[in-house]
Amino acid sequence: MTYRTGATVVDTRTGEVGEVVAEHGDHTLLRPCSAAAPAWWCPTAALRLARPHERAASA
Repeated sequence: MTYRTGATVVDTRTGEVGEVVAEHGDHTLLRPCSAAAPAWWCPTAALRLARPHERAASA
């Protein structure tokens, strides 16, 4: 599955919530919802859409 730029997703490996910035091959670049953390690459297969309560908690 692919995700649109700007979608809020969860990295199921870590539980971190991030916003989709870009995709390259089978990896997706995520920007953390908390400004203090660095962006990270995640295998696209390890992502799922964030639930409403996860989006609210990450804001």
